[in-house]
Amino acid sequence: MGLANTCHDERTEVQLIEPKDAVRSIPSGATVIVGGSGAGHSLPQLFIDTLAEVYQEEGQPRDLTTVRVVGIGDFADRGFSQLAIPGLMRRTIGSNIGNEPRLGELVERGEVEAYSFPQGVLSQLCREIAAGRPGLVTRVGLDTYVDPRQTGGKQGIATEELVEVLELAGEEWLFFRAFPIDVSVIRGSTIDEDGNLTMEEEAVKGEMLAMAMAARNSGGTVIAQAKRLAARGSMPSRSVMVPGALIDLAYLDPEQTQTYATGYSPYYSGELRRPAAASDESLPLDVRKVIARRSLLEFEPGDICNLGFGISQSIGAIAWEEGISDRLILTVEQGIFGGVPVAGNEGGAGFNFQAMIDQPYMFDFYDG
Repeated sequence: MGLANTCHDERTEVQLIEPKDAVRSIPSGATVIVGGSGAGHSLPQLFIDTLAEVYQEEGQPRDLTTVRVVGIGDFADRGFSQLAIPGLMRRTIGSNIGNEPRLGELVERGEVEAYSFPQGVLSQLCREIAAGRPGLVTRVGLDTYVDPRQTGGKQGIATEELVEVLELAGEEWLFFRAFPIDVSVIRGSTIDEDGNLTMEEEAVKGEMLAMAMAARNSGGTVIAQAKRLAARGSMPSRSVMVPGALIDLAYLDPEQTQTYATGYSPYYSGELRRPAAASDESLPLDVRKVIARRSLLEFEPGDICNLGFGISQSIGAIAWEEGISDRLILTVEQGIFGGVPVAGNEGGAGFNFQAMIDQPYMFDFYDG
């Protein structure tokens, strides 16, 4: 009786703060992981804007280790390029620095240690950190640049070995060491007064739950960005992606966009299915389209395929043009399963998909 009354009377509300105060809560030297993908998908962009601003004004926090699973940026000045400020970072870990050219320049000048690991490795490593395991054991990356017998993923002035070769059951494996997460910065669409976070308007789910658990189980802090605040108890429990018990601080960004290029598309979120009559756009007939269409001819009905970045993205667009996208199961590593993956700078999103799953599970499927 007493416990029940205590639980009812002492419900805690999420601590809503200003974005600058969220940044100021981060100590210098912290390891900070940022959720989101590519060109603004599920990205807490306001946090990035504010971190750059506060550091330039106050010189803190500094010497951070920044982590992101997917390269974050518009291939120009937005995203992690904004954080390419001398002194802000001492180390950065990611899978693709191509989205972040200014950060790449900083690494090239020897001002930041950098590590480039496979996207799926970083995605799955979030779960290993969350579970308190020592790291990720995988065959992904063997005999490639990330193998410690080559570069171990080190770039620029990085020297510490973060990858090892193991022998298990008579086979070689790579072991990517886990590291504690001091701060996870994640994003959703709506957060309620208890801190429960939903993602109903997002184009991808990413690793938001795993990142929150990784910080919590490392003794760190979870900061959430959301577009709007909802009253306690007003959201369906099944829509909650990250429970409020895992979120320490939150701030609102009413101007939050779905991607850098799209304010909101109900097709990207899966709220609606896109009818064939919604667009008569087609890809220009050039060498890239010829290559992609020739690749499409290799598919059999029902084939499941992962479309990566580049020319292969056009396969989905061509399948849509020719009215056969529903005969294939095209997937994107960010979690789009079925439907039509989006090509170009919004790659990672999709429409008319069967399901949107968390990114680590998609890599489980690919690895298997």
